[in-house]
Amino acid sequence: MSNKIKVKKHSETYSCGCTDYKEEDVICIVWGVEDVKMRIDELKAILPENDYDKLTEEDAKEILWRTKSKHDATIGINWDVIDFWIDEHKNEKKEEEK
Repeated sequence: MSNKIKVKKHSETYSCGCTDYKEEDVICIVWGVEDVKMRIDELKAILPENDYDKLTEEDAKEILWRTKSKHDATIGINWDVIDFWIDEHKNEKKEEEK
């Protein structure tokens, strides 16, 4: 029996690195680059003056990994947290361009 948990999303299978648990005893919530890119597109439409159009797919990947590595386990990852990291990344990128 594999220690990896299989998660279905849009007919694709993702693996979650949970170990030492039976499959029926754990859940894995999956966030992906597509989620971040979708949210960036929504923010572009809502706030076109805020430079969201300058964010690339590479930026979306960086935002996703920062969200994971910096998240607060008492809050988890949600759209507000993703929005925070999108804005942080966007602002840092803007500062670097100066």
